[in-house]
Amino acid sequence: MCWSSHRAIRDSWVVERRPRADVRASDADRQATIDQLSRHTGDGRLTLEDFEARVDEAWRAKTDGDLRHVLRELPVERERVRPSWWQFRAAAFWTMVIVAAAFLMGAASLWWLLPLAWFKLGGFGHHHRRRYDTRALQRGDDLTLV
Repeated sequence: MCWSSHRAIRDSWVVERRPRADVRASDADRQATIDQLSRHTGDGRLTLEDFEARVDEAWRAKTDGDLRHVLRELPVERERVRPSWWQFRAAAFWTMVIVAAAFLMGAASLWWLLPLAWFKLGGFGHHHRRRYDTRALQRGDDLTLV
């Protein structure tokens, strides 16, 4: 599934704030508008003279409609909304499913190594190995089996 098919989910995370035009503006709204103007100036959309004029206009604004007029001819900034806890849980679940499936497929392709490791590490026939007494070899005695 490609990313473009997730457009509905991706676009649901983005919310556009549209206050009513006749609602009185607060100082926090004015400051948020000035912050947007500052970002637009930093991006090169406004000159410093335009920025200063629009900041004065923002401080004089009485309603949210006046503040929207301050942002005229500028692109609308959208604020991102964090996905819900359920979406994070679902992503974690499917990630674990994919990791487990990859591990099982890797283990299934290497099944033939298990019998080799069993015999190599002494699973069967370990009691048939002969060990020589190393102390007798150092003394020069005849070899004795332990």
